Amino acid sequence: MYNIILIPLTRLINICLRENIFPTVLKRASVTPIFENGNVDSPENYRPISLLPVISKIFEKCMALRLVTFFEANELFSQYQFGFRQGKSTVMGVLNLVSSIIDAFHGGGYNTVLFCDLSKAFDCVSHDILLKKLLAYNFSYDSIKLIESYLSNRTQVVRCDGVTSAERSVNIGVPQGSILGPILFLIYINDLPLNNNMANFTLFADDTTVSHTANSFERSMAQSLAAQDEAELWFCSNKLLLNKDKTNRMVFSMRSLPGDSGLVDEAKFLGVTLDLRLQWGLHIDSVAGKATKGIYVLRSLSSCVSVEILRMAYFAICHSHISYAILAWGHSSRVHRLFVLQRRAVRVVSRLGCRDDCRDTFVKLEILTVPCLYIFENLLFVKRNSNYVTHGNVHEHNTRHKNNLVPSYWRLRRCQDGPGYWAVKFFNVLPDGLKSLPFKDFKVQIKKILINNSFYTFEEFLRHKF
Repeated sequence: MYNIILIPLTRLINICLRENIFPTVLKRASVTPIFENGNVDSPENYRPISLLPVISKIFEKCMALRLVTFFEANELFSQYQFGFRQGKSTVMGVLNLVSSIIDAFHGGGYNTVLFCDLSKAFDCVSHDILLKKLLAYNFSYDSIKLIESYLSNRTQVVRCDGVTSAERSVNIGVPQGSILGPILFLIYINDLPLNNNMANFTLFADDTTVSHTANSFERSMAQSLAAQDEAELWFCSNKLLLNKDKTNRMVFSMRSLPGDSGLVDEAKFLGVTLDLRLQWGLHIDSVAGKATKGIYVLRSLSSCVSVEILRMAYFAICHSHISYAILAWGHSSRVHRLFVLQRRAVRVVSRLGCRDDCRDTFVKLEILTVPCLYIFENLLFVKRNSNYVTHGNVHEHNTRHKNNLVPSYWRLRRCQDGPGYWAVKFFNVLPDGLKSLPFKDFKVQIKKILINNSFYTFEEFLRHKF
């Protein structure tokens, strides 16, 4: 069946690419509104997800690959854009923001972050403006013609509670749920950071933050307010709408803050809850709540499914929440609460008593403990980033520590909680032979070491004899 479909489908796609035509039959979308939060009776609280023909997604994948390859090869994507790009992720976006906050802590300043909320961003993309931007990026006439064909003459029906609406034409926006839509939105919003070269941006699709660091609270706030005005002007000129009711401002600092400043004390960004001093208590409370619910489900399943199925369920409903973005917050002293819950979950999976030791069970089930998860992500972080300085770069003496990384100096204890500090400490205890392995082999060997030893603390790993 695969070969029967592959040959004619390849031929059809190549013809369409050559003729710069996206087939009309593939432009019909079935839209399902998905509730997000807030009032269930308000249409604004629903996200429209487009269900598209399977062949359309194959075609879009080919187009998206060409688009991304062109942008990456010519270094056209903004350095602040972390969405839908190879080697980028929500976690990298969170780390970018957290790093700017920690830098402010180290300098004794204030980091003011504007969390922008765009109303129906994907649905408001202007086709004319998008095509003009592609032209500005030196896209060929044929490429622009193909994308114009993809965007034009689209139709959709809405399905809700078993009722299907009449078919309507769509002449604005990019379809959510598509392969190409998010890539086109990245291109659409890509030049936003050029509007303000004094700020640190973090962009992930329509999730946007703009942060400023200054020595005084007043100056940091003034810069942030000016940046909001500039951002609003940019959004307006690009026919996007900034939702002022949901756009928040938060100031991070180790210094005291003035009261009644109209600022929020917490904010959620890319699935991570941030507090004023990055103590991570609010985020860990949120993760603990999800893990507790997961343990309840595991207990309910334990009497009717095998250990293998329970292990799979654990990874889906507990481990996924505990491990997400742990590189940003896994150093917190409050993380022990999650380790307690993780051990409880592992005991349920392996059908142990509530007080039984489960260190060997982590090894048997091949599950990384919470400390091991943090160590693992830190070591991969170092291996991916080649901008660390070794002692061998600083001096020419042939010492046994010449391949060790030079840790950054941080004046404050809180600043040492950033990923760079712990990543260097963990990496430096590894033998040189392990450090020099290619990334893929390094990842396999590190995971094997962490699983087989099931470290319960960072100190156990740092004292380990490799």
